[in-house]
Amino acid sequence: MRILPLIAALCMSAAVACNASAKGVAQINFDDDIGAGFGDYLAARFAADNHDLDEAARLYMSSLEHDPQNQQLLTFGLLLCGERGAGGGSGQAGRAPQCITPDDRAARLTLAVAAMKHHDFKKARAEIAKSAKGPFTSFTVALIDGWAAAGAGDGEGAAANFKMLHAQHSADGLAYFNEAMLAELLGNKDTADANYKAALDASGPTPRVIDAYGRFLERNGRADEAKARYEALARDDAFGSIAKPGLDRIAKGRYPSRSRRGPKTVRPKPCSASPPP
Repeated sequence: MRILPLIAALCMSAAVACNASAKGVAQINFDDDIGAGFGDYLAARFAADNHDLDEAARLYMSSLEHDPQNQQLLTFGLLLCGERGAGGGSGQAGRAPQCITPDDRAARLTLAVAAMKHHDFKKARAEIAKSAKGPFTSFTVALIDGWAAAGAGDGEGAAANFKMLHAQHSADGLAYFNEAMLAELLGNKDTADANYKAALDASGPTPRVIDAYGRFLERNGRADEAKARYEALARDDAFGSIAKPGLDRIAKGRYPSRSRRGPKTVRPKPCSASPPP
């Protein structure tokens, strides 16, 4: 008997559909402008679901051409274009910034990340500066702008941004972690060491911090300390992929370097950041 309500619902749905057709209710025409845009949108969703992000980005931006004021399409398109490194390219993705208002904070941040991917740190900071301030962006803006400043050679600006992270709820661990990586980039080994330890004290061990701090120790002639930390976590499934390769590097004497891939960034000028108390 439980199937009867389902059968009734299906019958009612079919009746409504037939009635709507009989009364001449407008149907989607995929040959007109709105229909074409809707078709591109559906195709983009399908491509994204199947992990074809290049095609999804192209179709979202194509759909946006038919509905240029649609902020949802703009955000989806820019997010995927940024992910694929096409945020500053030609076509609609290149024209999209003209359509973005300061309230489109996600779109601005996406353009900033896309610019950073191409090592255009000045442009990244310019996009962030155009974004309106809001509760959800204060943390993200400080983090992205901090690393954009570091890439542009502004060590003081980067340190100031990361210092702001401490004001966010329960963000001390992440703040210390980023400050440690910045200090290491600047060559301030003592500050980096203190901040890595502060990050561990604030949030406990996490794979990213253990990996970064372990490599820092290896690079700076403290392989024994790194080995001790790796061995303490080697049997933990969450850290096995970090600890075991680290122990293998130490056993072979092959310590990691700080070589970078891609275009060379501007080395930040030393800043007056001090280690945590």
